Amino acid sequence: MKDSENELTESTYWEACRITGMICLNLADRGQQTDRERLIQELVTLVKACIKENQVCNPSLIFAIEQLRGDDPDEVRLHS
Repeated sequence: MKDSENELTESTYWEACRITGMICLNLADRGQQTDRERLIQELVTLVKACIKENQVCNPSLIFAIEQLRGDDPDEVRLHS
């Protein structure tokens, strides 16, 4: 069971990195600056769009927001 949990955590981490990297590349492609607050803003916008469209959200998005904010996972707020 422990291996399964580790795999899930690692998978979530790499997916969060992939999504965050894609946002950085997209911002750079548009000539826009990238900083922590901008990444959080873009991730929150993506979470809201996912919830609106699918009523669910990829846990990797929440993980990325938590990591960038330095928040406790139970205190993540989706408004900025």
